[in-house]
Amino acid sequence: MEHTKLLLAEWGKWARQWGFNLGYPSASAGFGGVGGHAETVLYSDDVMECVGRAVHALRKVDAELYELINDYFKSKLSERMLATKYRVSRRQVRSLLASAVVKVDRELGALAQAA
Repeated sequence: MEHTKLLLAEWGKWARQWGFNLGYPSASAGFGGVGGHAETVLYSDDVMECVGRAVHALRKVDAELYELINDYFKSKLSERMLATKYRVSRRQVRSLLASAVVKVDRELGALAQAA
C-alpha cells in the first residue's frame, strides 16, 4: 500500500501541473508552476495516466472516496481540513483514505493484469 500512496502523491503533483485533468498544462506549468517552482514528478506520463484511470474507476464504485482522494492528493487538503469538509473525525478521514488507497491499489492491479 505504501507504493500506491507514493503513486497517488505523484499523481496529485502531476495532475496539478496539468491543470486538474483539463487536457492541457495550466498557464503557469511551463513557468515553474504556482509560486515559481515546479514539483518534480518521479514517474512517466503513462504511469500517471494509469493511476488517473484507477482513481477515476473509484468514482463509479464510491463517489465520496473518489472526491476524498482528489481532495487529499490533488488539492492537498490536510486531514484536518477534510474532517471539517466531510464532518467526520480525523481518525475517520484516515480510515476513509486507507480504504480509498486499497481500492485504487486493487484497480491498479486489475489494470496491470489487463495490459
